[in-house]
Amino acid sequence: MSSTPTINDSKCVLVTGATAGIGRALATAIAKLPSKPQVVAAGRRQERLDELKEAEGIETVKMDTDTDFDTIRKYVDHLVKKYPEVLATFVVNDAVELMMTRWTRLS
Repeated sequence: MSSTPTINDSKCVLVTGATAGIGRALATAIAKLPSKPQVVAAGRRQERLDELKEAEGIETVKMDTDTDFDTIRKYVDHLVKKYPEVLATFVVNDAVELMMTRWTRLS
């Protein structure tokens, strides 16, 4: 029987909403896990993404998930090309229901 993967099994974790609040705290905490997964922090505010990258050494990508389906698809296509491991691991979102529904339909 196979076990359910955990975040510690992940090679790459995408955290959206990472420019503030819970999303930023999650990106920072996940980057400090003993397993050292690659964290890709996504958010709308470039200056805050730059701060996160500088302070924590986390990869960042400007991404607004509060948009139409076609734009979300373009974001996902870009992320899959740049970070192919993310599809086999975890996506963490502070607006989980909205994004995970869209992400599931795209994959």
